[in-house]
Amino acid sequence: SYRDRVRYFRHWWEDVGPGVAWRLTPSLCRAFEMHLRNRVGRLGTPLTYYTRKLTIRVVRQMLFWALTTG
Repeated sequence: SYRDRVRYFRHWWEDVGPGVAWRLTPSLCRAFEMHLRNRVGRLGTPLTYYTRKLTIRVVRQMLFWALTTG
């Protein structure tokens, strides 16, 4: 679900955000993608390509929404 996809970003950002003054940069977006590659899912296996792609798409939609709504 949407909530599950955003959860991956929220947990990562809770750890990373304070150290970068809450500023998301292109290099941090790439770091998030690498984080997803190394993340283990609920079944104890790495996240699939589809799950990673869908997660990035949902985060992108969330950030676009935030930009357009202020």
